[in-house]
Amino acid sequence: MLLVSGYFAYHAHGVTAFLTVNLLVVACAASLVLWPSRQRRVVGVAGAGLLLLALNRMPWHPRLASFYDWPETMRFVHDYRFLGHRFFYFWPSLPVATWEPVFLAALMFSGVCLGLWRSWRQPPGAVLALALLAPLVLLEWWFPFINDLVFKLIEPDSAYRLVWASLFWISIPAIAGALDQRWRGGRLVRGGLLFTIASLVAVLVFPLQLRGRPNVLVSKVPHLLTPLEEVRPADGATIEPILGPLRELCDRHPSLQGRTLLSDPYVGAVVGTRQCLAPVAARDITKLAASTVESGQYPGLRRAMGSPAALGAWLDRNRVDLVVLREYDAPYVSRIAQASNHWQPDLVSSYAHLSLNSLTTAQLQRVGFRLVRREHGMRIYLRTRSAPR
Repeated sequence: MLLVSGYFAYHAHGVTAFLTVNLLVVACAASLVLWPSRQRRVVGVAGAGLLLLALNRMPWHPRLASFYDWPETMRFVHDYRFLGHRFFYFWPSLPVATWEPVFLAALMFSGVCLGLWRSWRQPPGAVLALALLAPLVLLEWWFPFINDLVFKLIEPDSAYRLVWASLFWISIPAIAGALDQRWRGGRLVRGGLLFTIASLVAVLVFPLQLRGRPNVLVSKVPHLLTPLEEVRPADGATIEPILGPLRELCDRHPSLQGRTLLSDPYVGAVVGTRQCLAPVAARDITKLAASTVESGQYPGLRRAMGSPAALGAWLDRNRVDLVVLREYDAPYVSRIAQASNHWQPDLVSSYAHLSLNSLTTAQLQRVGFRLVRREHGMRIYLRTRSAPR
């Protein structure tokens, strides 16, 4: 059943496949301990060897190859040299700084649980399987030839999610409950368990900043306990009023269907496919910093603005028939972005510095556009002369 689930999970999302494979591995390993036999162990070892061999024969993800050439640009792949060989290991750099204590706590509880299998106080088999999760994750992140499971099954931009998808943290309450049942009545053991859990919870919720990264309370919990402030500069509310005029233009000019809309990425993300034109640029999760937007989503535009001929050629090449320029309000800084470090806090406001926002009405008129609407803090320009289809 897990194999079938793993097949569908792999085609749905690589992170889900990683979790499914992990559950399959720990379930098989636990079963070999619970029902030992020479035949099962031979089959298990052979299966593990074939899996690792298959992973090592798989090609690298195309987007990962360049990261391996320059690992310092990747947030979660690091390299080291040992005996003249270069190895890579996975250690994600996450917005919150409290996942490391959770991982270490899971490893500690796993060590205690696995150690008890040599005594008469053996925990249940399901707990044993969960106790294998944290050590397995450590192998997959660090051990050469095994961490291929991470880098070959999962798209690089999603790899940071492995910290949560690994689910190593679910072993902590399961093992703690099993230990308490095995030592029922032992005040010292129960006190130690309670102290360990309380200490872990305190680390998770106490509002400290570790190595410049906030912990879970600073980055997540306040947004669950209190309503968010109104963020009209960033929730699309200030852009959506132009959807009506854009749809009117689409109805009035059927030739706009399938053509392109030039705007900043925020406008493009809000209007999206809710009208007939395709935005040149929209929100791109791989470019959550303004420094990469100009070259990544408007290549050549800044240089083309030097002359009407070059600008007209750029607009023709990108099939632009409509231009939307917005007048920027006071700078907006996202509190959530500041707390999580997940994207540039002033990203929406920083789009004001894109070269397209320096386009003037006179420049656009010289290349065949005219101003047709000016409302809601935005200017809409429509191409008036035919362009190459």
